[in-house]
Amino acid sequence: MQSHDKGQHHIRVVYTSMHGGIGKRARLALSQEAAELNAKRSIAGILVVGEEDFLGVIEGTPIIVTTTLLNLARDHRHHSMNILYAETLKVRMCEEWKVLDLAELEESERRLVQPMVTTAVEATQIENVELAAMISALSAITHCVGQT
Repeated sequence: MQSHDKGQHHIRVVYTSMHGGIGKRARLALSQEAAELNAKRSIAGILVVGEEDFLGVIEGTPIIVTTTLLNLARDHRHHSMNILYAETLKVRMCEEWKVLDLAELEESERRLVQPMVTTAVEATQIENVELAAMISALSAITHCVGQT
């Protein structure tokens, strides 16, 4: 992490959005672009790419996370954005940005993540405790450091 955010509190926001289908080349370009931008902004987290949907977990300072979400809302690759969960952090779940392709996960991992990777999921359908447990399991899948 960059030193400019040390000592500041962080937040975690979990969201879904639709991409409507994204090819492998576009997915790789998106992954590279996100990794570069997020490293500059000191954003950590996970982006899971589903068949037609994204699941994002973004961690960083409140202003940077909010700005990132506003940018995503304007990005043509994300639409129908749905914020599922937000919290203030004591410890970051991840120290860097990771992108996962849902189709490339093992069956047990895919079953865990699949319910979250859909914009049909309403924030009221999953209890915060259950969602936090799913995000914690997702961090284990991605081998992130830290704790939720």
